[in-house]
Amino acid sequence: LTPEIETFIRGVMDDWKIVGLQMCAVLPSGKTEYSAFGFRDDEDRPVDLDTYFGIASCSKAFCCFALSQLMQDYSTGRSLTPTLKPLPSGLKTFDWQTPIAKLMPDKWALFDPYVSDRAAPIDLVAHVTGVASHDLIYVPGETAEEVIARLKYLKPSRGLREEPQYNNLMYMAVQTLIADLSGIPYTEFIKTRIFDPVGMTSSTFDVEAARASQNFSQGFTFTGPDEDIKRAEPHFIHDNGSVDLLAGPGGILSNVKDMSKWIKTLLAKGMDPSGNTPLVSEQLFKVMTQGRYLSEINGALFPELSPAIYSCGWFRYSLQGHELFAHTGGTMGISAYTYIAPNDNMGFCLLSNTGGVQPALRSIVHRIVEQQLGLKEIDWSARYLALMAEAETAQEDEIVPRSVDAAALQLELSRYCGTYKNAAYGSFTLHGPGSSPSIKGDAVISAFAAVNSSPSAPFPDEAHTTPQLYAEYNRIWCTHLRFRHKEGDIWNVSGEALYPEGWGADKTPF
Repeated sequence: LTPEIETFIRGVMDDWKIVGLQMCAVLPSGKTEYSAFGFRDDEDRPVDLDTYFGIASCSKAFCCFALSQLMQDYSTGRSLTPTLKPLPSGLKTFDWQTPIAKLMPDKWALFDPYVSDRAAPIDLVAHVTGVASHDLIYVPGETAEEVIARLKYLKPSRGLREEPQYNNLMYMAVQTLIADLSGIPYTEFIKTRIFDPVGMTSSTFDVEAARASQNFSQGFTFTGPDEDIKRAEPHFIHDNGSVDLLAGPGGILSNVKDMSKWIKTLLAKGMDPSGNTPLVSEQLFKVMTQGRYLSEINGALFPELSPAIYSCGWFRYSLQGHELFAHTGGTMGISAYTYIAPNDNMGFCLLSNTGGVQPALRSIVHRIVEQQLGLKEIDWSARYLALMAEAETAQEDEIVPRSVDAAALQLELSRYCGTYKNAAYGSFTLHGPGSSPSIKGDAVISAFAAVNSSPSAPFPDEAHTTPQLYAEYNRIWCTHLRFRHKEGDIWNVSGEALYPEGWGADKTPF
């Protein structure tokens, strides 16, 4: 990595407000380079190459790789997992087209019986079951199996294989299938069949062990109306009690030293880094990475890119005529990017502790690729910043402020307070002015009062002018729900992660 590239990376970090970053580059020459930038926590301790980061949805490729390994075990009649179980009664083969209903007859059911009977593993991992994301149905402490038991309550929004709709729930189903067939926990299968043979000795799902290392990156977000207030926030999987819930969709913790070994395995089409052992057949590897469903249905974002197609935990597209497969990861306080250019024998992984900056990571990789291959150099960072600004403006234009002459509530505000239940989403209790006093209700109102009066208040203009109701709603992606009255019986609802006592070194609310 030349001084010019390092300067470029630091400039991108400044433009995108990235707090900390790790990067590895496996180059066509065979050389692997590593870099670390910025800070891992709110005490300004520097990121190093051993710092743990969540890789978020870059974990999905591991899930699909593991599923391919199981398919190979059954097809060859040989397995490195001694606890492997026989296929369910009546099944002779197991491949990407085997109906999930036959693989998990007692655990799998969707709302639509037609789709439930026909959906196959390839449909789940390519996000084409017709079921939307529904990311607020799962609760910290649940297992993946407990969540997929509620899939039958979710009405589909598309037909089977009609259109991709990104879905973590289906990866929970796949990880459950892997655990059921292998006879061991999903996390153990990933460790014994991928981490260990690849040599990823630091990689883990164990949040508490990573935290105990004293080298686990905090996440960061920028809050407030102008998104200019930097705040540290916790890892989205708070403790090991929630590890099983999101292990398949996004639970891996790693660093770029380990991820470079994963990249080399992918460049070798599934061969371990020693070059002695194929971890999966070349044919199964091809299925995983070839792409199957058009993801960018409206076309590519820029003329130098092809529209992306998706399959098995990877997006496949081309950059200035050079093929690649890649995947981003993004949660609260995490942005990650894994990039493989198979025909150019080159790959990258970037891990960051700042949420929502995946385009910045892509911009860094594109610049290095263009330099390595002698391609036209494009200011991808400026392009993506402009694109995001346009999107934010369009989003703001769609938000219609509550009119001063909006139709009034049809009931007194307090009449809307109470408990609401849904078979898939669970229950929540709305509290607000005039609701029955209770310890829990008072705590909810107090939490919102603290955040509403802070510089990070998300709706400062409405805090004292718009009727609002509040609920605790403890989920992975939020802690509370805010109901803001629009007109009549129409409400704007937002899920929010509230920290009324702050988090990390800063104890002020946000």
